[in-house]
Amino acid sequence: MKLSLFSFALFASAAFGRVYFEEDFSNESSLENWIKTKAKEDIGAIKLSHGEWYADKESSVGLKLTEDARFYAYSTKLKKPFNTKGKDLVLQYTVKYEQGIDCGGAYLKLLPVGFDPEKFEGDSQYAIMFGPDICGPDNKVHAILEYNNTNHQIRFPPSARTDQLTHQYTFWLKADKSYEIKIDNKSVVNGTIENDWTILPPRKIVDPEDKKPEDWVEEDLIPDPDDKKPEDWVEGTKEIPDPEAVKPADWDDDMDGDWEPPMIPNPKYKGEWKPKSIPNPLYKGPYKPKEIPNPAFEEDEDMATYTIGYIGLDVWTVKSGTIIDNILLCDDIEYASGFGNKTWADNVSAEIETKKKHEEKLNKIEEESKKRFEKLQKDISKGPGTNKHTPSNQLLVMAKDLPVVSYTRKTNTEKGFSLAPQSFDISSKNTFSSLTPVLTKKHNIKMSFAKECCDTPPVQAEYTPIGKTFKLKDDLDCYITGDINSKAAIIYIYDVFCLHPNAYQGCDIFAKSGFRVIMPDFLRSEPPTDKDRASNESFMGYIKRKGSFELLESDFAATKNYLKNVEGFEKVCIVGFCWGGKMVMELSAHDNFYKAGALIHPSFLEPKDFENASFPIIALPSKNERDLTSDFAVISAKPFGSLCYHQRFDDMIHGWCAARGEWADPHVASRANEAFSIVVTNFRKILGLKSH
Repeated sequence: MKLSLFSFALFASAAFGRVYFEEDFSNESSLENWIKTKAKEDIGAIKLSHGEWYADKESSVGLKLTEDARFYAYSTKLKKPFNTKGKDLVLQYTVKYEQGIDCGGAYLKLLPVGFDPEKFEGDSQYAIMFGPDICGPDNKVHAILEYNNTNHQIRFPPSARTDQLTHQYTFWLKADKSYEIKIDNKSVVNGTIENDWTILPPRKIVDPEDKKPEDWVEEDLIPDPDDKKPEDWVEGTKEIPDPEAVKPADWDDDMDGDWEPPMIPNPKYKGEWKPKSIPNPLYKGPYKPKEIPNPAFEEDEDMATYTIGYIGLDVWTVKSGTIIDNILLCDDIEYASGFGNKTWADNVSAEIETKKKHEEKLNKIEEESKKRFEKLQKDISKGPGTNKHTPSNQLLVMAKDLPVVSYTRKTNTEKGFSLAPQSFDISSKNTFSSLTPVLTKKHNIKMSFAKECCDTPPVQAEYTPIGKTFKLKDDLDCYITGDINSKAAIIYIYDVFCLHPNAYQGCDIFAKSGFRVIMPDFLRSEPPTDKDRASNESFMGYIKRKGSFELLESDFAATKNYLKNVEGFEKVCIVGFCWGGKMVMELSAHDNFYKAGALIHPSFLEPKDFENASFPIIALPSKNERDLTSDFAVISAKPFGSLCYHQRFDDMIHGWCAARGEWADPHVASRANEAFSIVVTNFRKILGLKSH
C-alpha cells in the first residue's frame, strides 16, 4: 500500500518541521496538478506507471516520461510558498531509468512565486536545479543555485546512478550555508556554499604589492661542482664512416661521383657529458606571495535564500521510460529520512527481486522465440511455400495513424507501373564463424561481418506494396512511396536479399510516418546465390561484383539528383540495412548533401567509416554485429556528435528489420517496430520536423 501522506503530514507538523510539497503519485488524479507548458510545441506526454518491475504495484507508481526524443516541461504549485531564510531546505525524490538510459535528464527545478507555468521553458528563472543528468560519458547530478540572476553549478558534481533500479536523490541545503548531497541515503558530497560554488568572490587574494625577493632561490638542484668528466668520455659525433666499407667494383667516379662509405653509429659515442645534480643548499622552495583580505568580498546572509512557489520538471530525454516518484520539499532532514525509508529504502530488496523475475521471463520468451525461429529455418530449408506467414494484428504498426498492412502479395499496375512478384527459395545453409574477418586489398585493413550475413536465409513473406515502380535509368528500377509533398525524403538501401516483401513494407512504414521514400534496386534483383555464400571469399566476391560503392556511385548520384532536381527535396536522409549500412557510411564520407543516415544491423563497417562521417548517424546493431561503442566515441566528438544515436538490440539477430525478420513473431515485430520508430524520431529531430 502507498504510505498515507495525510497521516504522515500530521506527524510531520507535530514532530518535525514543515512540509511544503509531498507527492508520491498514489492518487489517480495526481498528474492533474502538473501543468504542461505552452511555450514549446511537441512536449512529451507523461503518465502514471509503476514500470515493468516494481516493489509494489501501488506504492511504486510514479510520473513516467512516455515519448522518445522529447522535451518535457511540467510544473506544479506548492500549497504554500517556502521562504528559506533561516531554515534548512531538503529536496528529495526518486528516479528509475528503467529503459537503460543513454541520454536524458531527470532533474527538478524550484521556481519562484511569480512563475507562470504556461510559459515554462529552459530559460525560465529558477532558484535551485537538482538531480541526475546523463548523456553518454557526461554523467552528473546537477546542484545549481541562483544568485543575482546568475545560475551557479557546484564545482564538482557527483555522478548519477545509471542502472535500471530506483535511486533516491537528496539535496540538503542548510541554514548555516553548508550543504550535503545524498544518493540512496549515503552522503556523496558535503561542504559549504562558499567553498563549493563560485557564487561569492574569494575571501582572500594575492597581495599585488608583494614581490619575490631578488635573492630568493627556487632551483632545488644544481650541478655538482666537484663532479669531473672522465678522461675516456667521448662526445664526438653520433655517427662515423664505416671503416670496413669497400667501394663497389663497378663504381664509376665520373658517372657516380666521389664514393663515400656509409655512416654507422659511433661505438665510442657517449653523448654530451653533464655533471650530476645535487641539492641546492640555497633552495628556499617556490615563492608564494602573501594573501590579503579581498576588498571585493562581502558577506551575504541572504545568499541561497529563496521564496519558492513551484516545482518544475524541465528535461530532454532521447529514450523514454524514466520514472520520477516520491517528491518531497521540506525543511527538516529527519522527516525526509523517515519519508525516504518508507517510500524507497524499505522497497529496495523487493524491487531487485521483481526485476530478476522480469529478466528471467524475458529470457524464457527469447529462448522460445529462438526455438520457433530455428524451426522456421528448418521449414524453409525444405523448400518454398512451407512457411508463408500471414500475420494480422502482429504486423509492424509504427504510429497510431499507420493502418495494418496486409501480407498478401499482388501485382500492382497503378499508373502503368508494374510490381512483379518475387519469391525466394533458400534450400541450403552455410556456416561461418561468428565474426568473419575480411581483408580488403584496397584498404589493407580488417573489417568484420556477422556470420548471419551468409547462413541465415530470408523469411518467406507476402505483402502488397502501396507505392509504385519506375525506371530511374535503363537498368535501374526504383520503388517509390509516400506523399510527394512531404517535407523530407529517405533513400532506402535494402539488404543483400534485394526487393524482399519486408523491404517494401519497411519503405511503406517510413512513408506512413511522413516521408517520401525511394528504394532503388541497386543489386538488380540478384541476391547472392548458394555458391556466393559458400565462403567468406566468395561472398566478398559477390559484394565486389554487385555491391561495391565504386560500382554503385553513379546510381547514388542519379537517385540524389532525382530527389533534388525532379521532386525538389533538399532534406534527404538514408537508411541502410546490413550491406546497405556500409553504403550509408560510404556516402557520408563522399557526399555531405545528406542530412542524416541510419545503420540497421549493419555489416562491413570499419573504424575509418566513423572517422570520415560528415553527417549524424543513427546505429542500431543486433547482437551479431561488433560493438560500436568506440566508433561512437569518435563520431560523438564531431560537431554533429550530439545528434548521433546508438542503441544495441542484444535480443535480436542480424537482419531482424529486413529480409530475415520473422515479423509473425510478436517479440521480433515489437523490436523491429521500435527500431523503425527510433529512426523516424531521430530523423525528425535532426531535420527539425514536427510529428506526423
